[in-house]
Amino acid sequence: MPEIIADRIKEVTTSRGTGTLTLQGAPVGFRPFAAVGAVGDTFHGAIVAINAQGQPTGAWEVGYYTLTTGNAVLRTRIDASSNGGQPVDFAGDVKEVFIDVTARQLQAVSSAQYLERRVEYFGGNDIWGFDGSAGSGRVATTHVQAFAAALPGNPPFGVFNEAVPGMRTDQVLAGTDGLHPPWQYFMTVESTADIIILSLGIADMQAGRTQQQFRTDLAQIIDIAQAAGKFVVLEITHRTNLALAAAYGQAVYDEAIAQGVPYIDQYTYWDNYMTTNGIALTALCPDGINPTPTFHIQKGQYAAQVFPTLSLPAPTPI
Repeated sequence: MPEIIADRIKEVTTSRGTGTLTLQGAPVGFRPFAAVGAVGDTFHGAIVAINAQGQPTGAWEVGYYTLTTGNAVLRTRIDASSNGGQPVDFAGDVKEVFIDVTARQLQAVSSAQYLERRVEYFGGNDIWGFDGSAGSGRVATTHVQAFAAALPGNPPFGVFNEAVPGMRTDQVLAGTDGLHPPWQYFMTVESTADIIILSLGIADMQAGRTQQQFRTDLAQIIDIAQAAGKFVVLEITHRTNLALAAAYGQAVYDEAIAQGVPYIDQYTYWDNYMTTNGIALTALCPDGINPTPTFHIQKGQYAAQVFPTLSLPAPTPI
């Protein structure tokens, strides 16, 4: 699915809701998507609602989209919107759909040019920043933010949180996590990272996936990332009250050893910490799974402590 890069591409639509949008032709001075793309092709762009005078109404989205059958556009990933980053439930007024350069694209280019190393961190609730104390919402300082803040400044690192609540390994591969395209495409086309950190497993356990299913998918994720020239680091997730927590941790460790991939062992470190200090799991994860705001920071700081000791690739000159 090639990405469309072309000038003066815009169409209008009156489709409603948060689903696919049927394209209804290009305004004067613009070209339709069919002139430069086909079903399955993708593009970065925006959707902007306008009134009868052609002025924006205030409803908008920016993201990554896919052309589908029936001359329609699938909202593959929303990067920003007037609905707090979520898909906009558009009314029946006119919307303009067009190719545009997004902030996410510029951020990736800027990082590739000016930072010696770009790190993309993948995981579920615990990496995204789900607040285990409140039972909802996102903490002020996530695991990834704490990790980035604690890293040494020389060489500089650009760290980006690619986590999605409930992210499973099968979703990562298929591009159905709600944020990313299929893993093969993301690694070879979109990602500009030097280093990929994978902290996966909790959502797989919660979905009832077997240890073998998880490890098979994890191996494929690693293989694809490495084939794209990425340096992969595995993170064994922290201890939880899930029945397969130890088995999944062992699966990540075994895959790391089998592939010669470095790893950060959150499970063993915090298990020993709780035992040594007489701390119950619920003090760190009130529901037995999701960390408190403080534990998010502590986990990120521990990852930053281990990270520089790994055999990281040589920095890219800037």
